[in-house]
Amino acid sequence: MVKRDIQDAQSDLPVQLLSSTYIPDEDRIRDANVPGVKVMSFSSLLKYNSYPIASILTELLELGRVGMGCEVEIEFAVDLKRNPEESVFNFLQLRPMVTGGERRDVEIYDDDLKDAFCYSKNALGHGTYRNITDIIYVDMGIFDAAFTKKIANEIGVINRKLLEENRKYLLIGPGRWGSADSWLGIPVQWSEISGVGVIIEICTDALRAEPSQGSHFFQNITSLGIPYLTIRETADNKDGFVTNSKEKDFFDWSWLLTQEKKWEGEFVSHVRLEEPFSIKCNGKTSESVLHCHLAAGASNDAPDDDGNIW
Repeated sequence: MVKRDIQDAQSDLPVQLLSSTYIPDEDRIRDANVPGVKVMSFSSLLKYNSYPIASILTELLELGRVGMGCEVEIEFAVDLKRNPEESVFNFLQLRPMVTGGERRDVEIYDDDLKDAFCYSKNALGHGTYRNITDIIYVDMGIFDAAFTKKIANEIGVINRKLLEENRKYLLIGPGRWGSADSWLGIPVQWSEISGVGVIIEICTDALRAEPSQGSHFFQNITSLGIPYLTIRETADNKDGFVTNSKEKDFFDWSWLLTQEKKWEGEFVSHVRLEEPFSIKCNGKTSESVLHCHLAAGASNDAPDDDGNIW
């Protein structure tokens, strides 16, 4: 990939189609492909409708708004040709925008971290939940990226059992959940984690992959209100957190590994706590905290039938 100055690329088709020209003698920008300093104005699309991008985006946003039940944002790309009929519109991604009732205050206080076993500064979702007692985790001590497909199968086995019991669970593991590249994370299909209630991906030195932020299952996790947390492990927090502050992400492995296992596979374990743990996720600040007892400052509102508080 090369970074180019727009003036050096003025003979390229995209610049010719999307730029206007600054005329120094007139001190104005003209929507014409004439010699002069180029300015990317997109006027041919936005003013003259050479390609119906505005109507396409309006229709997609309306479909997304109806389908997601909220305002949405989309990502797209257009391969423009000189003949508009040969141009191709590519729809890349849709995601909900947090608005209205979804933005009710969920404050994460310092007191929330006193008995927390997890804190993330990179979290998706918004709300407070306290209806989960089951945890499925990949044992980081014996994790081997060469066996991620087998790990996915083990998770699928537990998922089916918990689905039958109608029990949501917390899922924890390294790398990108649902990755097509099995060396970058656990290549689970949605059917193998369909009962999940909260997802955590661990970024480690052993598995160097950019956080996915749930991109592989984005529509599922947003429509179902499933919080998705990313934990960046460092040398000083990989064996348990060293500070219960908001300075950095942490996950307390030492606490989790002392919990009695309800099921154990070759790479995956399942534990069930006696009492539900609480999850607070702030979509405004991208923070989330998980703790075993409702800390001071947490909501006192009664949960709904699913144990969620809004």
